[in-house]
Amino acid sequence: MSLRPVELHLLLALSVSPLHGYALVHRIDEDSEGRMRLLPGNLYTVIRRLEADGLVAESPKNPAPAEDTDATIYRTVNADLRLSLAAQSQRALPCVQRRLERSRTMDSWSLH
Repeated sequence: MSLRPVELHLLLALSVSPLHGYALVHRIDEDSEGRMRLLPGNLYTVIRRLEADGLVAESPKNPAPAEDTDATIYRTVNADLRLSLAAQSQRALPCVQRRLERSRTMDSWSLH
């Protein structure tokens, strides 16, 4: 399965803890250091697509009941997907680190 960047960000955010829509928008913005900003319409389109694929589901319990209304819906990923994301992230980490190091080396080149 190939994931779009926004889908991957959303799944990674939900792999840490269940979140509601507004918190998801802020978590993705924070995790992407402002490079990925979602509008509510876009967010819920992605959520519906991931729910249809069985990757995201409504959380069976609200982690912050005192702070939310009955209308607040938290979403989460299943345990198998959480473990898979963690394993894939660990495998990708060395490659990402090498790419960042190469990028830093290239940035230090001078064209003068």
